[in-house]
Amino acid sequence: MLNISATSDWITLIGVVVTFFGVLVSGFFSFLLYRATKESTAAAQASAEAAKLTVELANNSEKDRKIKELAMRQQLKVTLRKQALQALENLSQMNGKKVIKFEDPETIKLRIEPSYLALYFSDNERKIINEAWANLDEYFFNYWRPNLVAETYELKSSLEDPKFLEIHDDLQKLFSKLINDSFLNSVGN
Repeated sequence: MLNISATSDWITLIGVVVTFFGVLVSGFFSFLLYRATKESTAAAQASAEAAKLTVELANNSEKDRKIKELAMRQQLKVTLRKQALQALENLSQMNGKKVIKFEDPETIKLRIEPSYLALYFSDNERKIINEAWANLDEYFFNYWRPNLVAETYELKSSLEDPKFLEIHDDLQKLFSKLINDSFLNSVGN
């Protein structure tokens, strides 16, 4: 017959062995979880460092872009000012003369790409610039005609024409204002 005390001892022994193996398995899985957590922490730190470097690189790229943009705007302002001075000089040459000579009739044209004006100048600045050259083109078209044989331009109307004189004076004022305008003479913006 079965000894109840012996059966109880066996059950206790089996319980202790199962508990022992349970603790071992639990310890093993805890160790694996600890290692995974440690590796995950290291990966998160590396990822944070990479993100920090990416942000720093983006900031440096943005600074470089702004520096290049400012340099391009400054160069365009110099070019625009030279062209405005040339246009004003041409207007002065036209004043009081029936015949003028240009080495290059294109000197009165705005020679800055519209896309550059759009990128590097404000709406108001573009309006001033485009208005000045559009008025000059219209004035030249309406009041001067080419003499291809003599390579000159001749006045289509009389020098005493009040409309001619008014438009001519307005253009000289417009280009003088443009040349002296703060956005062409300022540095850094």
